[in-house]
Amino acid sequence: MQDELQKDKINAIMNDIEENIDYVKTLSDDIVNKYTKTLDEVMTDITNDVINQNQVSDDTLERYFLDLTNALYFIGSKSEFLGVYEDLSKSNARLKYNNAYSESQVNATLNGKKTTVDENRAYAENNSINETIVNSIYSRSFRIIKSKIDGANEMVKTLSKIISKRMNERDYSDYANPFDDKGDN
Repeated sequence: MQDELQKDKINAIMNDIEENIDYVKTLSDDIVNKYTKTLDEVMTDITNDVINQNQVSDDTLERYFLDLTNALYFIGSKSEFLGVYEDLSKSNARLKYNNAYSESQVNATLNGKKTTVDENRAYAENNSINETIVNSIYSRSFRIIKSKIDGANEMVKTLSKIISKRMNERDYSDYANPFDDKGDN
């Protein structure tokens, strides 16, 4: 029966899509890791040494504040350079699409046929799919890196607030107890 679902075919299509997604994700993850390795290491250390601990020394907080701001400094310019890859891959995809669209029209004319806009679009999309996927990979990678930068900036703000709060508490404690024995006899 033609109306019944072809489960084997559907499963095969879904498996093909899953394989393609895994491949694209691997490529994107490789790009992201190349740019964010140091930042990821610092954020993992912060998770282990600050977030997952009850008591954290001021020195540890200050060290991670410095490490994180330093990592952000270096990743900033790298991520902007990745934006160039995104822009160029987008231009490449557009150029390939436009050339394929024109090719479709020329081929039809040479064969004495007339193609529709939809036929030209379909031909152009099919012939520029790889370039479009490359652009998607760079675009996705760029967005992920920007997201990591945003998250790291939030962590910098959080660490800064914690350090400031501790300094204020220490200053208040010193002010509130001016006659505590501090070794002056």
